[in-house]
Amino acid sequence: MSERVKMPTPGDLFGATKCPGREASVRESSDGTNPDDTAASAAVLDHTRDDVPAEKLQRLGALDENGELTEIGRRMEQFAGESPEHARMLAEAERLPGAVRMQVAAIVALQKTPADLVVYGSKKRPCKERWRNLIDPRYNDSDWLKQLEVLASIQNMPREELLGHDIRLGVPSKVKRELRRLKTQQGLDEYDLTLPSDEERQQVVKCIIAGSADKLWRKMKITDLVSSNYTRSEVFAVDTYRLVDTDKGRLYRNNKGEERKRSQRSLIEMDQLVVADPEDIRFRQNGEEVKIPILKGVTNVELSDLREVAPQLFADEDRGFVVGDNDKPVKLVKSVLDNGLLQLDEQRIAVEPSEEMADFVVKKIAKEH
Repeated sequence: MSERVKMPTPGDLFGATKCPGREASVRESSDGTNPDDTAASAAVLDHTRDDVPAEKLQRLGALDENGELTEIGRRMEQFAGESPEHARMLAEAERLPGAVRMQVAAIVALQKTPADLVVYGSKKRPCKERWRNLIDPRYNDSDWLKQLEVLASIQNMPREELLGHDIRLGVPSKVKRELRRLKTQQGLDEYDLTLPSDEERQQVVKCIIAGSADKLWRKMKITDLVSSNYTRSEVFAVDTYRLVDTDKGRLYRNNKGEERKRSQRSLIEMDQLVVADPEDIRFRQNGEEVKIPILKGVTNVELSDLREVAPQLFADEDRGFVVGDNDKPVKLVKSVLDNGLLQLDEQRIAVEPSEEMADFVVKKIAKEH
């Protein structure tokens, strides 16, 4: 009898560890867990455990609802040495022109490098941030594309010019080293890194969204904090800072109810829906530790782009029957995004008669008479 061969699991395929810098930032998440951690072990996919990465892989589209590898997952297999996020980005870029694949690889290299490419100013350490002169102010799409613009512009700059643009010395060489590895891995040796055109920017954004589909955030509304009645007691029960931040459009929420604000280092204005990395800024004030939960590495999300690269996040909820325009019962279906993070359009669908429809009609008649 032939010996049974163990098939690789998604945990085996996408089990690469992240660079130390990115692990550290995630370890400071508010729930004390690392949501991007994936152990290279079949045991990790045991659905009875609390720390399984299966949910992450499902939200990235690598696994279906039954835990089986999808077509996207099979495309991600060839990037098994990368994290699930980066494997998804590179897999999405595979079908695109070589120049775009190089740009996506450059963003992966930037994300894998723990230190910032540029020097940011602060009250204690002022800096002119002259690297901003390398960024095109017309675009409001992604912090990572802004970083890509800087990287593409400084490729051949001597040390003195790098200092003159407030670039952090040593970091560009680390990014380039990782980019060379990715370039060789994907057979892109004939391509150079170039500034993206308008069309290329849109393609790169889709790849970023595909790789960060499990990190969606929605701009909060006042009605997320208080009911539409705005009763006095409700308003006074809510923290004043949360009310002000929500009113100003500064506060964002994910599908688990976690709330965060945009990092002051972000270079874009955030739209209603974004993908971004959570991070906690910690410091001591008056002898006590203060924690500010922020979002960094922000990319604005268009629903049409999200539907294209992450259809697994969309679902239809059956809201029962209502009376249609022709006074006949129709099924009310509401589309929802990411387990209710965002309520989308309602549709009224004509369906065949059923017991459920008959119950609706009987109850409606009884109520009216």
